[in-house]
Amino acid sequence: IINSMNRRDFYLPQKRPFIVSLFTSLFALAYHVIFLFVFRALGVYQMFYFNIVSVVIFAVASFLLTKTQAFTILYIITTFEVILHQIFADYYLGARASFHFFMLIMGFLPFLIFTRRRTVAYLFCILSLILFCLLELFSSSIQPIYEISPRATFIIKATNIFLSIIVLSVMIFLFSHIVQNVEFNLEHEVMFQAEKLQTQNERIINYQKNMILSLSNLVENRDNDTGEHVRRTSTYVYLLAKATKASGYYIETLTERYVDMLYRAAPLHDIGKIAVSDLILKKPGKLTPEEYEQMKIHTTRGEQIVKEVLGPSNDPEYVRIAGEIAKGHHEHWDGTGYPSDLKGEQIPLSARLMAIADVFDALVTQRCYKQAFPLEQAFEIIKESSGSHFDPVLVEVFIENKRAIIDILNRYQD
Repeated sequence: IINSMNRRDFYLPQKRPFIVSLFTSLFALAYHVIFLFVFRALGVYQMFYFNIVSVVIFAVASFLLTKTQAFTILYIITTFEVILHQIFADYYLGARASFHFFMLIMGFLPFLIFTRRRTVAYLFCILSLILFCLLELFSSSIQPIYEISPRATFIIKATNIFLSIIVLSVMIFLFSHIVQNVEFNLEHEVMFQAEKLQTQNERIINYQKNMILSLSNLVENRDNDTGEHVRRTSTYVYLLAKATKASGYYIETLTERYVDMLYRAAPLHDIGKIAVSDLILKKPGKLTPEEYEQMKIHTTRGEQIVKEVLGPSNDPEYVRIAGEIAKGHHEHWDGTGYPSDLKGEQIPLSARLMAIADVFDALVTQRCYKQAFPLEQAFEIIKESSGSHFDPVLVEVFIENKRAIIDILNRYQD
């Protein structure tokens, strides 16, 4: 749609030199045809013959213009014809006929024709003004050969002024249209560039999502999970965040942008496991205290990886949320978690949301060190952990959306 609009809206500016030049040559052709009859009626045959030559010149020029679009040549021909026309008119009829209007008009035409060559436009404009001044001096110093009646002078003068007004009106229309068109085109150019940037951003975000999801799945697969864990937990977090906001809790934090970033950052919650040995991750039995301490480092290491890998080229808010999730999803509401012993709302909301999603998914899926819990038991464990492990408000919302949580689990299992 944007491209089609641009093609249509930029049509006149692209064709402007051709349109203006064609109008100039056709106008000059019509002008000289009109004055053929005027000069013949006055008996000024020198001007009559000159106009015949001019008619031929502009007829040929109009034809050649449509074939070659030689704007510079046409403008030079027109300029010299106007000069000769005015010299002859002054010599035979005097300056009373007001032919000098057209020399001034020739000073405006370059700005409409040579739109992409501003230097040429300025040179032609200055040249036209200089020639106008010289013609004025020339006309004031000569005595015309023909003496024509005041009525004929008035007709010629009125005709010239009338035709000059037509030309000036067309120029004003073109200038106003150009100004409007430039504003319109600038607006749509901004829209086009914005659309382009948005498309590029979406492409980068999709690429980033796929990269993060693949990397997260790779890490999860190291401890024999199916890789669906990151998809399920991200969806749980997204649902829980939306439902929490809909229930009127944490509405200042849970903006659309925050929830979207939360959903995109959730897969990185266990990225720090890349720094934990396979012997610990894949151990089928209970970890020793020393092994458990090694496992704990995946939180701080995860935050460090997020900042190092994503920090230089990503939205700072996104990096912050991803770091909070990676580091804080094992913190407990009562302060008994790790790695920083945070409690209550000291724990970032993103990490509190992630904690419920992560634990629930761990409960209902089989791991190398345990069997899957029945759904009802898993929900009961989450409920019993309200106020100790989890934020009570989030647990309440989670339980209220039990049916939706089960649907997500079933969808991914299918």
